[in-house]
Amino acid sequence: MWSTGSGVNVSEISPSRCPLTVGSIGLPLPERATPPRARGGAHHPPRLAETDVTKTTTGYWNPLAPEQQSRWTAVEGLEGIAEEVTLSIDPATGEYTRLTRFLPGADTSAFGGKNHAYPEEVFVVAGRLYDQAFGRWLEAGDYASRPPGEVHGPFRTDIGCVVLEVSFPKRVAD
Repeated sequence: MWSTGSGVNVSEISPSRCPLTVGSIGLPLPERATPPRARGGAHHPPRLAETDVTKTTTGYWNPLAPEQQSRWTAVEGLEGIAEEVTLSIDPATGEYTRLTRFLPGADTSAFGGKNHAYPEEVFVVAGRLYDQAFGRWLEAGDYASRPPGEVHGPFRTDIGCVVLEVSFPKRVAD
């Protein structure tokens, strides 16, 4: 089972073990929304045409569960170092959501840092990962919204790490 880096197994994370709330970390709590009828009528969210939603969808499942191991594949060029599972992809735009798992002891130093012309978001789900470009350890809960062209990596981990990536390959910077 993967550890969050603080010694807590991912399977043990629950609201009672994770007491942070928006208010407890100094962020303002959202004001209570006024119900639509109180504003003088019903509210209907805009509807999307079927062609507007091209990203794949799926029901609930746990990609971290041992019985889902067969869905993970080696990252091309990083065999024995990192694995990935694509959670959702938009064939029209190439936008995707994926989990990348760096195995314990993984080190991508031989490949150097990387960058790409499109933005991406990353969230560390479990474990910890050292990003040499930033000179810091990223631990469970760390998040970044990377602009196009930002250098990141190479990476290394001692205990392993799972990262959620949301990438936008066709949103290329000019």
